[in-house]
Amino acid sequence: MGLFSFGKPSPPKANNKVWKTREECLKGTVRECLLSIRNSEIAIIAFPFEESRQAMETFLNKAPVPFQSIDTYAGKDILSTTDKIFLIDLFPLTNLSSDRKINFFILGRYPYLPEERKSLEHLRIKFPNAVISFCLSLDDTVFKVFGSERLKPLMESLGMKEDEFIEHAMINTSIANGLEKIEQKVVNELKSSSEKGWFERNLIEL
Repeated sequence: MGLFSFGKPSPPKANNKVWKTREECLKGTVRECLLSIRNSEIAIIAFPFEESRQAMETFLNKAPVPFQSIDTYAGKDILSTTDKIFLIDLFPLTNLSSDRKINFFILGRYPYLPEERKSLEHLRIKFPNAVISFCLSLDDTVFKVFGSERLKPLMESLGMKEDEFIEHAMINTSIANGLEKIEQKVVNELKSSSEKGWFERNLIEL
């Protein structure tokens, strides 16, 4: 199916925010986090790949924006403050808890749905009231599957500025359909530290 194919998909479990470029995605994700902090909410950026984490840490250090990296052994009370952005690896998730509202911003999609579903389910069980958003850009390798060349003209026709993102149910549906197609093609998944590396190891034809 194309990016705006119509059908009767199941409701998306998380929204996809799509920026034009990788740089604008980094900036936009941080802006979304700062809005959460202003509302006294906890902002967490989660990373499916080490490469995306390094890119965000480099960006935050240059900004500069206060942030704290959380490792697997972080204590449960580490989320007691809302004056900084927290960074966490999507795999494995840490043993966190908080009574405050939490906004998770996942930088990129993990291309293999079974693994991504495990993490999302863990988040929903542990933080049932959390808001989960995927922060993406048309520069992401995964968009080769979804046809980013169709989305760019749409974003331009809408008069979108470079720092704006598009968010729509049809985009959620199209991405979900694309990830399902990837899942069908992968027999034995091989891990990688980057999105591009993952595709090179698992779907060479892309």
